[in-house]
Amino acid sequence: MRRKKPRNIDENWHHRKPKKLGGSGKLGSPNMVLVSVIKHRAWHCLFLTKTPKDIARIINETWLDPDWEMVAVRKDGK
Repeated sequence: MRRKKPRNIDENWHHRKPKKLGGSGKLGSPNMVLVSVIKHRAWHCLFLTKTPKDIARIINETWLDPDWEMVAVRKDGK
């Protein structure tokens, strides 16, 4: 399948689950979403290709009010 171009130059494709961790790169899959270029770059600057649990830990340790906690929980309960 030929890759569709983003709607405009301010958007690009983001893998919600990195390919190196088993995520699909197929357009149309729930793993592929269009995001703004600036937010996409910021995400990867902050989190690279870390797992959701690692991202939650980083957010808790660095960014979130200490009275709160972000938790990453798999939908399937595994």
